[in-house]
Formats: sequence, C-alpha cells, structure tokens
Amino acid sequence: MGIQRKRRSEFTLAYEARRWVDVLAILKKKSQPDEHGCWVWIRKPLSNGYAQIRIPGRRMYAHRVAVEAKLGTRISPNMPVHHKCANRRCINPDHLELVTHAQNVAEMLARQALLAEISRLRALLDGAGIAHGSPDLTDVPQSHAVTTRKAY
Repeated sequence: MGIQRKRRSEFTLAYEARRWVDVLAILKKKSQPDEHGCWVWIRKPLSNGYAQIRIPGRRMYAHRVAVEAKLGTRISPNMPVHHKCANRRCINPDHLELVTHAQNVAEMLARQALLAEISRLRALLDGAGIAHGSPDLTDVPQSHAVTTRKAY
C-alpha cells in the first residue's frame, strides 16, 4: 500500500496552472452578487472580515487571488490590495486595486473621518429635532455607507 494523495481541488489545479479565467470563474461561483456589484464571499470570513482560500500548503486572501487572476500574474505579498467598495468580503476584481501602503492607510483614515462627520451631523439634526429622513448608519452596510473614491 502506497501513500494516498489527497485529490487536488479544481481551484488548486487552476491556480497552480495559472489558468486565470478559470480561477475567476471559480471565485465568482463561491460568491453572491449584491446590489452594489460586489461579489460577496459566501463562506464564513476570517475574524478580520476577509475571505480566505486554501491551497495545499498555504492560505491566501481571496481578494488577492482575484487581483492576480485579473492581472494574469502573481503579485508581491507586500503589495496592498485596496477594496474600492470598502467591503472586505468582496472579491470582485473590478472593485480591487493595487495600492501602496501609504495610499491604503490614507483611504482608510479619510473614510473613518467622513463616517465620523456623518455621525456628528446626524446627531446635530436629531438633537435639534429635525427629521432628516436618511437611514441610520446601522441600517446601511458599513462597506457601502461611504466611499471616498470615484465611482467605478
């Protein structure tokens, strides 16, 4: 009796062979489109909110794999991938872009500042008894409450 090998998944075979069209098709099957065009990962995300793909011997963020598939090449592990839609579970390659670390941090800080300003203004309206008719931030998915990037 020899050692039994575990059957490699369709995804693993496509990724290792760099069949990028197949990789994207498989990623899309493992997601659910939403009203914003995001491909939302349907499996449970990691505790940090990101989707993960397992390939024998390693684990990878699904959004990084999606960018590799779109670009047709592997990317450096040190290169940040930014979610233009601000949805960590999104793996739509059209919502992702390679950025520098400084750009990624600047985007995050700008988004946080804008969300804080929206909360401050809503509190002023509520305190003045002015009905503003807009939903609570709790009613809007955090990933789509605000984006500081241009529409894609």
